[in-house]
Amino acid sequence: MKYSKTFLWMAVLFNVCIIASNLFATKIFCVGSSIVLPGAVIIFPITYIINDCLSEVYGYRNARTVIRIKSMKKASHSKNICNQSMMSVSSCGPQGTERMKSRI
Repeated sequence: MKYSKTFLWMAVLFNVCIIASNLFATKIFCVGSSIVLPGAVIIFPITYIINDCLSEVYGYRNARTVIRIKSMKKASHSKNICNQSMMSVSSCGPQGTERMKSRI
């Protein structure tokens, strides 16, 4: 089956966003002085938009193919992702560190 260049670029962007959101999930950042969020909050919603575009334009079957590719990639990278820890909690200052410690 031959795919268009746009479909391939969207599939690549989808997989890059998934992998990046998994990597940034352990990175904590502060919004203002009271909200502490993981980095994946910004990147992960993009995957839903891309997946919706893929399924609407290219069909559900092709969208599932992209998701299966993502699952294979995610499984191969899961060992590295599971070994990461929350190292950037201290970037929010002492208040952010104490808030994260109280949540754990």
